[in-house]
Amino acid sequence: TPISYVGGIAGYTGETVTVENCKATPSDNSRMITAWNYAGGIVGYNCGSVKNSDAGITVMAFYEYAGGIAGYNNGTVDGCHYSISNGTCSAFLNYTGGIAGYNGDKGTISNCYSKESIISGKGNNGGIAGYNKGEISICYSENNEISGKEGIGGIAGYNDGGTISNCYNTSA
Repeated sequence: TPISYVGGIAGYTGETVTVENCKATPSDNSRMITAWNYAGGIVGYNCGSVKNSDAGITVMAFYEYAGGIAGYNNGTVDGCHYSISNGTCSAFLNYTGGIAGYNGDKGTISNCYSKESIISGKGNNGGIAGYNKGEISICYSENNEISGKEGIGGIAGYNDGGTISNCYNTSA
């Protein structure tokens, strides 16, 4: 049976849920978060709040929505970091991001960074968010390798009416 909504801490968080001061790192490099859809280093699908949490684990979605912190974010991600040397965050199809694969219209990502990882998928891949309809502020992407066929960006692979402010990128 295909499994979706997989995270290092929680698979799905509702609007009233807060995940705070959590860390998801493997005991060795052979462990990873995998799902058909909605794979996240901390939360697979977030509608609540993820605060001051770190992930350093390989994340892979066999279809869509892979994020270093949240595969899909329609809540708040604040003060979170994704960093894994020689590790990857990837989706075979679309929506891969160092923090969130997809940042929905109610999604807010702030004070976050992604670094030292490989971010890849077919399209809509970004150092912070693969696809952004919400708000991204005070974030940076550093030393990531971001690749795909279309919609590739250092902060957002595709920005669809969202807001991006006070961010910077030094990724390839």
